[in-house]
Amino acid sequence: MLNQQWRSDEDREREMERQRHILNMERNLELLRHNDAEKALREEQLRLEKERDKEMLSKALTREQQIEQLEQEEKRRRRQEVVDLQQFYL
Repeated sequence: MLNQQWRSDEDREREMERQRHILNMERNLELLRHNDAEKALREEQLRLEKERDKEMLSKALTREQQIEQLEQEEKRRRRQEVVDLQQFYL
């Protein structure tokens, strides 16, 4: 009788251990899925930030090029004006 009780207790403890192990495995898998989801979100956010930075840089470079073109055009006009004035007075 006592032996049966011990076996029964041991079986119950083994079953509880097995269930605890399964529960821990499920929790670990859920944590892994959660971490993967967070990683994907971080990567997407980083990609969006890089895309935004790239767009801002492109706009700034375009603006700088436009300013440079305007300055070159202004220099060319001033030179032509000087040449025209020299021809007029000479």
